[in-house]
Amino acid sequence: MMSRSALPGPNLSEYLDVHSLDHFEKVKSLYEYQVKNNPVLRSFVKTAGRPLKIERWEDITFLPVQAFKDHDVISGNWSVEKVFLSSGTSQQSRSRHLIPDLSWYHKRTEKCFTERFDKVQKFRHLVFMPFYRENPQSSLLEMMSHFLELSGHQGSNFVDSEDELDRLIRQGDESNTIVWTVTFGLLDYLRNSRLEKLQNLTFIETGGMKGRRKEESRMEIHQNVKKRWPRVRVYSEYGMCEMISQAYSEQETFTCPSGLLVVGNELDDPFRYRLEGRNLQLNFIDMANVHSCAFLATQDLGSVYGETMFSVEGRVQSADLRGCNLMYE
Repeated sequence: MMSRSALPGPNLSEYLDVHSLDHFEKVKSLYEYQVKNNPVLRSFVKTAGRPLKIERWEDITFLPVQAFKDHDVISGNWSVEKVFLSSGTSQQSRSRHLIPDLSWYHKRTEKCFTERFDKVQKFRHLVFMPFYRENPQSSLLEMMSHFLELSGHQGSNFVDSEDELDRLIRQGDESNTIVWTVTFGLLDYLRNSRLEKLQNLTFIETGGMKGRRKEESRMEIHQNVKKRWPRVRVYSEYGMCEMISQAYSEQETFTCPSGLLVVGNELDDPFRYRLEGRNLQLNFIDMANVHSCAFLATQDLGSVYGETMFSVEGRVQSADLRGCNLMYE
């Protein structure tokens, strides 16, 4: 295997200025490179009867993220520096995303954050993520560890309890403090915090309930937080083990960073794509996934507002999956 310093294939930063499907030549270049050099994607495209070379973006075949549970999804030939594992128990099949260069992942997470907020170093980061630290191969945990290392503010740290989070919030300046938490952790903190007033704090929640609490809509969660603490800011982060990039939202709508595009498809036809509409299965073109697969079909259900904005409204039920997803299964 080749060393990380001599990674084959496209240049890592070549594609990150893609802001829309109008940059089709770059999308086409990466797609055809990966179809040629990624055995899992190529096999799937052939099985689906789809073109190996594309003339328009509608010809793209998106690989179901379930493929990461059963295969090493690699484009090219390189050595592995890090393996990210999705959340789950030892009894569950978990996705594996092989990473050739961890510094590339770190730089990408910084860029996605900076485009939405500001430089990571400007903030004090408090990370309240119950149970996530039990998975040292979590991509989210890797991102949080990196942000804590970058933070120029004393007190940035992982937090293990609601009482400790209360104490640390009191000790610092709320206006430059971000509390990162998984969704069920935010609800637990909302219920158990003893702080009566929060003036300028920022929450960023991610990850859903993971079966620990009854699912609530993102809007309901944000409204409940704002009802108790009207002056706080509440954002959401969208990411997954299989993607290098992250998108951020305030309330319902996520905005993609440069290099990340979203395409919806009808539930009964994985190749009937939509750039606008509701009740669609979400697919992503993550141009940062140069060395795995940039063309991903998720099991998330939502709305698409052009190539760079989307909302998530639930999960696609297995009974609703058709076409490629069923062929894969």
